[in-house]
Amino acid sequence: MKLNKLAGYMAIAGVCSSAVISLPAIAQEPGKAATAQTKEANDALYTQLPFADKTDFANAHIILKEETLKQAENQGDVRISGNHAKVVDLLSYMDKFEFWFNIVTP
Repeated sequence: MKLNKLAGYMAIAGVCSSAVISLPAIAQEPGKAATAQTKEANDALYTQLPFADKTDFANAHIILKEETLKQAENQGDVRISGNHAKVVDLLSYMDKFEFWFNIVTP
């Protein structure tokens, strides 16, 4: 009985290892060129996306905690419309953690 389980596990391992070994061969196949329809769809989408808008990058200093929301607001980098107290209240619920935390530890 134990031998059958072992044989089954070995068969599964063999299938998995052969699939892993063949993956690099698949990855080395050259890509095919995009069709005219794909290029046209990509170009149409490219014109709709706001690549020139760098607001998120400009406001990254707030996310990186280099500047507070209040400082950015005072400098005119950020404008809050509506109930200012609600925005401050919402931000108070956000977790505070070290920016350079360990992702993988032994």
